[in-house]
Amino acid sequence: MDDLDEVNILLAFLANNEAQSMDCFQADSMIIAGNSIPMLTQKAYQLAVSQQIKNVIFSGGFGHATNYLIKNLEKNDLGHFFDQGPYSEAELLKRVFENRTATQNFHFFIEKESTNTGENALFSLQVVNEKNLDFRKTILVQDPILQKRTKATFEHHWRKKATDFYCYNPFSPILISMSDPLQFKNPMMNGWWEKDYFYALILGEIARLIDDQDGYGPNGKGYIGHIAVPEEVEAAYKSVRQALPQYHR
Repeated sequence: MDDLDEVNILLAFLANNEAQSMDCFQADSMIIAGNSIPMLTQKAYQLAVSQQIKNVIFSGGFGHATNYLIKNLEKNDLGHFFDQGPYSEAELLKRVFENRTATQNFHFFIEKESTNTGENALFSLQVVNEKNLDFRKTILVQDPILQKRTKATFEHHWRKKATDFYCYNPFSPILISMSDPLQFKNPMMNGWWEKDYFYALILGEIARLIDDQDGYGPNGKGYIGHIAVPEEVEAAYKSVRQALPQYHR
């Protein structure tokens, strides 16, 4: 097995895409967590319309994704969204979402203080409680690489709420070339991540999900519940980390 195959094993594990069961999940709400990929928010708008969702929370201040989000907005001719900035990730993604809005009457809520996934979950929960919002079946939108941990984090911090979370990604990343720039099976994903950021995200996420003293699970920092990481994934992680020791987040 070569490095490319092992990277794809990690991607398949991390991208918690539940789109195949979308017909069975009628959502009443959506949370778009700060990320660097404008197209995810554009696709989330289409989903929100089809699901007739009313309440949408945009969560994210200034974090590791902010500069990459700005670069991707520029590449998609959306630079005017931040020309009067600085704007938080939540504010920028709300602008992307609003740019798609036609006739649907959405209720938008902005949470722009969070700087990490745990704060995305906690501060979004504060918005729901303070506004007395009904978030029973909620779609989570996040970078595919961060999706598994994002869901685990929300489930952990919202465990006293009767909320079911559903991960939505319109695309599953499958890498076909580790060159720079990265090339994906779905060419629409080319350019989503800069090479250094991409590998740092993957290796950082697996390290956080492994439930040992250094991870985020109960045997470590306690930020999420236990996640079983298959042996194949751990083996691929160790191999990729050895092959790419310079990438850590």
